[in-house]
Amino acid sequence: MQIRKLAVFVVFFVFWGSLFLPAQTPADRDAARRDVYVILDVSGSMNADQKLPRVKEYLDTEVLNGLLKTGDDFTLITFGTVAKEITARTINSDRDKAELKTVLYNIRADHDFTDIGRAMETLVEIMEKRETAKDTRKVILFITDGKNAPPRESPYYRKDLSVDDKFREMGEKISKGGWFLYVIGIGETDAKTIAEAVPGSVYTRTDEKLAEVQMQSYLDKVDAEAAAREAAAQDAARKAAEDAEKARAREEESGLSVLLRKISELTGIPVSVLIYIGIGLPVLLLLLAAIILLRALRSVEISVSDNIQGKANTLSRKLGPLKGIQLNSADGSLPGIGSEDTGVFRVERGIFGLKLRILDEEAIAPKSPYRKAGVHKLTGALIDLANGNKIRVAIKK
Repeated sequence: MQIRKLAVFVVFFVFWGSLFLPAQTPADRDAARRDVYVILDVSGSMNADQKLPRVKEYLDTEVLNGLLKTGDDFTLITFGTVAKEITARTINSDRDKAELKTVLYNIRADHDFTDIGRAMETLVEIMEKRETAKDTRKVILFITDGKNAPPRESPYYRKDLSVDDKFREMGEKISKGGWFLYVIGIGETDAKTIAEAVPGSVYTRTDEKLAEVQMQSYLDKVDAEAAAREAAAQDAARKAAEDAEKARAREEESGLSVLLRKISELTGIPVSVLIYIGIGLPVLLLLLAAIILLRALRSVEISVSDNIQGKANTLSRKLGPLKGIQLNSADGSLPGIGSEDTGVFRVERGIFGLKLRILDEEAIAPKSPYRKAGVHKLTGALIDLANGNKIRVAIKK
């Protein structure tokens, strides 16, 4: 239990901490740590029109001196007949940049083939072996001047990379890792196919002077992607915090709360409404019971009357709970019923209205619903007698 509560606290701490982080400014994004990969074509065709020297100058100016700063990581991979990692290091000083510059300018374009598939494969293998912090800006430059032309022993020999399953699978791995490429094609190349394999990547076709290369646009996209990942992480943290709070609340809820929650889940009725119903229903039942009790306990005044030759005779009596009056008797008599000492029926006060207790069924008209000895609920005001008279029984308002 203690471990679970500690986990809930940690989730809340991370979540609220992430919400109150200040929004990133362009300066913040520029200061963010970068992990920079350069995948460089060193096939023999890169010697034509001074392409390789110009690429080196561009990388020296824009990447080594312009992009990289202290704390950034840099990896250089070359490919042609084979693909391999030339160098990988963290930039800790200007000396590191100077050494990278030496490595860069010592590269030669002396390969006979252009194995783009092997280049992607090597990139994925290296990336999967390394861990990159979540807030790191992931920058990959893929530079080539040719089409896929691997040696015979390559698994990509005579393969159409645009439809090759393994090639596209590697592209998906790169994309899911939060990376996307800036693919620079010098002239007529397969660079666009490379970019299409990695969803979200940027492709630029340029000449040997690299006049069309827009590094800043690509970096802006990297920043936007990073911001989207950070927003997604905040959303995930928010949901985790909400789930943790729900779990904590469920641990602490009483048996009644558990029952209400389950009823809510089954019926779709909110718990708050169920609570109101749970409180209101007993109150309503108590109120109803009180009304019934009051009605049962209060006295009511009844009137019993006959009508003989147009003249009405009426008796009025107050009846308490479970009390009654017998007609005809010493309690009351009406000429229309018959002899004063002949008990025909008794009017009784019940909880839910008046009742009629028949004492002499022969005195009741044959077709009357009351022609049977015993107790009847008084459903109508008139009682038909066998002598032809009608007796009216009513509660006075």
